[in-house]
Amino acid sequence: MGRIVRVGLTGGIGSGKSAVADVWRKRGATIIDADVLAREAVAPGSRGLREVALRWPAVIAADGTLDRPALARIVFDNAAERAVLNGIVHRACARSRKHAKPKSPTARSWCKSFRCCSKASTRARATLPSPSSRPTPHASNA
Repeated sequence: MGRIVRVGLTGGIGSGKSAVADVWRKRGATIIDADVLAREAVAPGSRGLREVALRWPAVIAADGTLDRPALARIVFDNAAERAVLNGIVHRACARSRKHAKPKSPTARSWCKSFRCCSKASTRARATLPSPSSRPTPHASNA
């Protein structure tokens, strides 16, 4: 097997990150989406949500889910509170990553080195086969 290439995919809203990740996925890449990990970190019943509830009880909705707009009102304009939230989410992402069971040994080694949510702009990370083992794309004049 060739060398593993690690790629960080970033971009603004509507820039096509999901479309690019879908293309990579179809070509065999393992996609680790930091947005998905962050949402799972505070999903109902999770340790992350319990930690959020201890810090900010008012942001837990009656059904036990996270009231994201309420939490946003607290953390967006307050760097100290945002740092607390980031600490909770980052630890939860790390726990999630530690217990992940990727399908391939190469994905497993990549998951161990992936630093969840290290930058807010990180949308997805991928492992791709080395360039020597990938099919060469055909150029198009269209």
